[in-house]
Amino acid sequence: MSSDAIKPSVTVYVASFGALLGAVSMGLALGYTTPAFDDMDKQNSTLLSPDKATSESQKGLIGSMLAVGALVGGFLGEPCNKLLGRRISLIAFGVPFIIGWLCLFLANSITWLVLGRLLTGLCCGLVSGTAPTYVVEIAPPSIRGLLGTCFQVMVVIGILLACVFGLFSTWWQLAGWSLLPSLVTMLIMFFMPETPQWLLSKGRTEEAEASLIKLRTTPVTQELSVMAQAATNAQQGASQYSFETIKSREFYKPFILALGLMFFQQFSGINAVLFYQTDIFKKASPKADALMSAIYVCIAQVIATLAGSALVDRLGRKILLFASGFGHTLSLIVFGWYSYHSTDVAFQRDYAWISLASLIVFVVAFSLGFGPVPWMMIPELSSTRVRSMVASLATAFNWTCVYIVTAAVKSMISSLGDAATYWIFASICAVSCIFVYFALPETKGRSAEQIQVELLGEPAAQDVRSQKLLEQPMKVLA
Repeated sequence: MSSDAIKPSVTVYVASFGALLGAVSMGLALGYTTPAFDDMDKQNSTLLSPDKATSESQKGLIGSMLAVGALVGGFLGEPCNKLLGRRISLIAFGVPFIIGWLCLFLANSITWLVLGRLLTGLCCGLVSGTAPTYVVEIAPPSIRGLLGTCFQVMVVIGILLACVFGLFSTWWQLAGWSLLPSLVTMLIMFFMPETPQWLLSKGRTEEAEASLIKLRTTPVTQELSVMAQAATNAQQGASQYSFETIKSREFYKPFILALGLMFFQQFSGINAVLFYQTDIFKKASPKADALMSAIYVCIAQVIATLAGSALVDRLGRKILLFASGFGHTLSLIVFGWYSYHSTDVAFQRDYAWISLASLIVFVVAFSLGFGPVPWMMIPELSSTRVRSMVASLATAFNWTCVYIVTAAVKSMISSLGDAATYWIFASICAVSCIFVYFALPETKGRSAEQIQVELLGEPAAQDVRSQKLLEQPMKVLA
């Protein structure tokens, strides 16, 4: 049976929707500070210090705590997935998510705001690995790519919803609205099946078959046979981890490239923009509606993310990353130039549109390239034997970079000024273009073996064995 002949049941779409609501929750957490800080400023909230410098430091602390929680969640996600399964993990992760939103909803001090951000950040780290894994494992090959790209789309939709809800909600009401997707995820996943792959990894073959029957409208015997063989192969690969593996080129070459991708993704300054959009727009154009400007940016981000999902397999990874880095560099140079001259009232009146236009170009460039592509390339660059380790360490490094950027940007602006801060990020983005051009191989349309040959000079042994093991049952099924 060909992969196109495997048909999904309605359960696949319902279960995917439930899991992907976790991505919406993640987006709401990422976007929360933009409308929340705007509302706190309008209300002259007593939670923030009346002193401007102290207030900015408090905002930096609250914003960056999400990354600290996510870093911990990133480390805990994989063992939870292996121990509890994908479905139970998604249900369990909803509990701290809801508690985190309640901390923000009921907050009467900075301490409660920080705790709420830590807990919602923890769940961002947990969900970011679990939800995509669940969706990819239950989907047949014919729609796996489509559903796989939906995670990033749902994250940016969540960011947009946070800003839209902020138009008619206070900062604490917004926290109340934001816990609803987690409740719905828990409710839906309670009735959904576990993934067949996880059940097979635990030796529960009959339950795996029952799960696959719920997820398909076509016979499952042949597909289950291929899954069982793949599970056996994965267990064989997992047993070969050693210090020698970590020292090998098979590990450290893709690992270095993964760190480079994650570094340039976050040090583009994307989360410095997304976390503090309203503060940026208030400085750049005081007469404009800062929250509406942020909504325009988020709408552009959603559209660009959808476009990027369609273009990545047509244009290739390198060209999108290079164009993304170039777009970052150009837009940040222009925004820095505008910020440098924005103290001139006449200049600000005549050219206020530049601030919005340059940030829209910035997020569009990010969403087309450095937003989604690094997450796609890291598994492609790594062999089967080291893929899980490379991905886990790269994710932890990513959240570390998020913390550094979001914690430092307020201090950078205070000490260096707006223009110099944006030009520093622009210079890093310019270096990212050099990194992409000279260091990264193109992975579009290439098999795992071809990528390993270009990267290492020879195919990874485990990938050769994987291919042979997976081809054998397919020949029988043909």
